Amino acid sequence: TVADRLFLELLTEARNRGIRIVIDGVWNHTGRDFFAFEDIRRNGMESPYRDWYVIKRFDDPSTAENEFDYSGWWGAKSLPEFAATADGDDLHPGPKEYVFAATRRWMDPDGDGDPSDGIAGWRLDVVPDMPIGFWADWNAHARSINPDVYTVAEIWHDAGDDVRLGGFSGTMNYHAFAMPVKGFLVDDMMSGPAFVRMLKNRMDRYAPANRFALLNLVDSHDTPRIASMIVNRESGYTEPDVFDYDRDSSPRGGRSYDVRKPDDGERRIQRMIAFLQATHVGAPMIYYGTEAGMWGADDPDDRMPMLWDDLEYDAQSIQPTGRARPADTVAFDHDLYDYYRRIFRIRHERPELRRGNMEPIGTSNDTRSFAFIRSLDTDRSIVVMNRGDAPSTFEISRPDGWIGARVVVSSSDQEDVRVTENSSTFSVELAPLTAALLESSTAQTD
Repeated sequence: TVADRLFLELLTEARNRGIRIVIDGVWNHTGRDFFAFEDIRRNGMESPYRDWYVIKRFDDPSTAENEFDYSGWWGAKSLPEFAATADGDDLHPGPKEYVFAATRRWMDPDGDGDPSDGIAGWRLDVVPDMPIGFWADWNAHARSINPDVYTVAEIWHDAGDDVRLGGFSGTMNYHAFAMPVKGFLVDDMMSGPAFVRMLKNRMDRYAPANRFALLNLVDSHDTPRIASMIVNRESGYTEPDVFDYDRDSSPRGGRSYDVRKPDDGERRIQRMIAFLQATHVGAPMIYYGTEAGMWGADDPDDRMPMLWDDLEYDAQSIQPTGRARPADTVAFDHDLYDYYRRIFRIRHERPELRRGNMEPIGTSNDTRSFAFIRSLDTDRSIVVMNRGDAPSTFEISRPDGWIGARVVVSSSDQEDVRVTENSSTFSVELAPLTAALLESSTAQTD
């Protein structure tokens, strides 16, 4: 099709620029106009695809009423669900064969056995809603085409077992990253040491190789944006185990959810979150526009068009409910964008931030701060964060071979961090709502 040719051209142009593309794989359901379901709607029980879907009842042509009924994903009739096998351990053979063919189509478009002209990976939708046996077979199929394919599962709960049994590279890291980040950096509802322990304990549910492939996100198309999470930070939870992540996060239905523009103090917290994404174990995932300063409540407010730096925008003065609200100016945030570029460039330059081990380090005079070290061979970086509203001081034993330090600060103000070194230790004093990266001068860049 024309669309196929355009996408293949995009793959070529991206590859020429050193960009690899991961696309969405939705194998649980289709739209009503998908060819197989459309054939069922037209031909009923005579359709060769009648067993592909969970059909509850076919239409009786002898009656005036249309009795046709089927299962939709989470009850959504616009998204009819594929059927599983009778034992529930796999996808029905019909749609499974189709899915496998579609997988090969985009991973090796010309079918010559060389996947270099195809996509680099898949983000797999609603993984828990399909049999784990299917996922194990599908991942094996994908790796038979390209052993280096990246497959990341959409799973919101503890995904350690699903990643292992299903053969995924990793998961969208809601449980072991986004939720704890909301509890500590967004809501300030746990201590720094408890936060680091939770990050480490939840990360340890994965095999070492998988930990580096986890997608460390905080916001997505299914959640409010980071900036609006911070504006609406909470002081108590109805679901403490998930820190009320993505709960009641929209003004719809009469809820009290503020969709105003974040202020400077709230942007400082956002900078700390991005700082952690750039320095923690796993692959950072930035939702489009977060780096440009976009804010918004849950769907559909989080899916507004991208802000571009060469366009002018009207002020935002209407809530998602349609009600008027005080106007906020809308513009591309160049300072925030430059900050994101800078910290992720540092991540790219420092191998220990991408592939190194992580361990808690040091002691603090404030429970709202924490520190950890990333180490790979002789390369080391230390991350220190203060979520509190007062200065915090960390005492850190000097790592072996450490010679001096270059300091990177989340606020971009070097005065917000003071490092005092001696022969065996050094102290790091941080201003409120500040993160710092101490880079050993012994580390080599790629």
